[in-house]
Amino acid sequence: MNFEWHLSTVLFTLISGMLVKVLANPITGRHAAISTADNPQEDRHGHEDITPSVFLELDLVESTEGHLVWTNTSHDHYIRGNIELTHNGRIKIHKTGYYSIFSAILFDTYSANMRPHRPVVAYHGIKLYRFGTQKTLIFNKTTLGRAVVLPSHTGPLYHRLEAGDEIKIVVNNIILIYDSESNFLNIVYMFDH
Repeated sequence: MNFEWHLSTVLFTLISGMLVKVLANPITGRHAAISTADNPQEDRHGHEDITPSVFLELDLVESTEGHLVWTNTSHDHYIRGNIELTHNGRIKIHKTGYYSIFSAILFDTYSANMRPHRPVVAYHGIKLYRFGTQKTLIFNKTTLGRAVVLPSHTGPLYHRLEAGDEIKIVVNNIILIYDSESNFLNIVYMFDH
């Protein structure tokens, strides 16, 4: 009986000490912070929960050195008249807002481990042209079918584009493993801000 009382006292003391330590050292914002590089939904000013209002998916239908041909594969209700793919391969903006270019997931259906639609690891950059000026967005390797954005020192993560603007996307330095079953996607996100 005496031993059981002593054991329960020791356990109570240990648990109380741990509880006091936890309460005295709460989780700080430093530990809970999410960097922009890890979370494309957070803008460069730290605002969270930015929901894309429209997006445009493009398929790569032809790829030769220095030449990319895109076709629109999105449904009309996604575009809603805000973005138009013109005949010259440029994207025409119909609604002023903040846009971000999210690159590209290249799926290799004949990968070494024979798993279908395995994303190829590729480092690449995308250049956004507007009014003769050039800004570069750098992306790191694709991970589980998702490209993670790394902010570039040459331009902001999001670009404000005006109605009537036309932008041209140029993709550089792609490790291209391409076959007839592969799918190369490029998504243009628009953010109302």
